[in-house]
Amino acid sequence: MCNFTSIKRIIFLILLALFSFNGYSQQPAANLDQVRNGAANSVNDPGNWVNGNAGSSNSHYAEGMSIPYRARLTALPAGTSVTLTLEYDVKHSSRHAIDYLTHYDRIGPHEIAYGHAAEEIDPTIGTSFTEGVGATTFAIPSPPVLNSSVPGQPTASYDVVSGAGAAYMTMWGGTITAISYPNTADLSLAQSAQKINVTFTANGGEAVLAWGGHIGSRLDWGYDGGGVPLSAGGVSGSPYHMRLIDWTLNNLGNQDRSLSADGVIPAPECTLDGPETVCEGSENGYSVTPIGAVNPTYTWELISNTSGATFVGGTPANTETETTINSGTSSGSYTVKVTISSEFGQNVCEKTVTVEQAPQADNPGPAEACDEYTLPALTNGNYFTGPGGTGTPLSAGDKINTTQ
Repeated sequence: MCNFTSIKRIIFLILLALFSFNGYSQQPAANLDQVRNGAANSVNDPGNWVNGNAGSSNSHYAEGMSIPYRARLTALPAGTSVTLTLEYDVKHSSRHAIDYLTHYDRIGPHEIAYGHAAEEIDPTIGTSFTEGVGATTFAIPSPPVLNSSVPGQPTASYDVVSGAGAAYMTMWGGTITAISYPNTADLSLAQSAQKINVTFTANGGEAVLAWGGHIGSRLDWGYDGGGVPLSAGGVSGSPYHMRLIDWTLNNLGNQDRSLSADGVIPAPECTLDGPETVCEGSENGYSVTPIGAVNPTYTWELISNTSGATFVGGTPANTETETTINSGTSSGSYTVKVTISSEFGQNVCEKTVTVEQAPQADNPGPAEACDEYTLPALTNGNYFTGPGGTGTPLSAGDKINTTQ
């Protein structure tokens, strides 16, 4: 005969088996991680996926890069369509924080910004998946825009990233079927957050969803009247926030991961080389060096042009990093402007050039005007080094310096 204790034990085991059979032993769950890639002088390679927040002691990024995120999803029902809602701060303390979402691996080029190669970003670490195997992707649509202070932004920035093939989410263990925005964040507010819905169908059990958050850049948003950048890198605290808000399975619970501003450096910039003082009628070379640009294109312009300067051979193509400029036919000035568009923002390099009057044939001085001058062709007469038609005769095409 069974005693009462044995009967209770049997009933408990039967109920446990029933609950397990009906899928109640483990509820669907989601866990939000971000990458700590180590301090700038003590890196983690590959980057560590953590639940905690990030700052300069354990992470290093630059404006225009993307913070890597992943959601580890467990106990998923196979074949069921699920919508997961994410949220990120586009404005924090009146500054631009995370502009839009991107591919998870956008933390280069580290070599120029930090002096070492970019850390590996692998969302499958600690899971049953392998990064290069069995993943599906889905394009992230252009972010909605309301009351932007900079015309065209952040759409222009997104377009460059999207054009470089880096605006999509990746999933292992399931298939993304739709991505949409249920609201439009107001960019005129001091605090504003954007939601994004990701709909997917899981294969069953475990899945991983990975993406990146584009760090707002001062190259895109500029500066306020006091010279403080309008990107969140110009504030204190932790302005970069990503959240899991809800999904259509059960009570998800709000999860928030943040990155502090001290873990983000300004976006890489550029240099423009070439003379700042030239002689009228001379040809001078200029070259631009992008610092930290990825897949850049170049737009060359001559602005504030009072000397009549022109590009020799026409305006350079958008792949050209060097050009030659004819300084023009009169004294004055011009500004060489190069706009560099890349995945990490839009850089603008400028150099203002003073054009000085060329020495006359009968009066080459003063010495500071032009160090060297190429004599143009004459219809009548000859050139001489001395005043009044005296001195050594010269020919068109000869070069003289101002002491002759």
